[in-house]
Amino acid sequence: MLDEPRSFGSKSAGSTGHFRQTHERSSSVLKAAPQAAPQGIYLARPEQPAEGIPLAVKDLFDTAGLTTTYGSIVYAEHVPEKSAEAVSKLEAAGYANVGKTNLHEFAYGITSANPHFG
Repeated sequence: MLDEPRSFGSKSAGSTGHFRQTHERSSSVLKAAPQAAPQGIYLARPEQPAEGIPLAVKDLFDTAGLTTTYGSIVYAEHVPEKSAEAVSKLEAAGYANVGKTNLHEFAYGITSANPHFG
């Protein structure tokens, strides 16, 4: 007989049990040995990333004080005052934004090749 399908975490841990367990393991490993921001090509990077688990944010999500273009040249100078709720919650959970990653203009595509930003 096949095992019953399981979603994130066990029933006793709640619907976010798996995330919490993974986050706790990742947090202890990464916080034990502080690291510099990962090298790579980012559309925008904070001058000094906060301490925490490195997180690259898709350029579709607003990030306070950091250019957010949504992949469009129309928003090339757009710097939001407030971060998206998803970004804020991840930062509150111990993640640190190290930069923005590319996407199709307005996320309308599958390859992330962008004629404006590469």
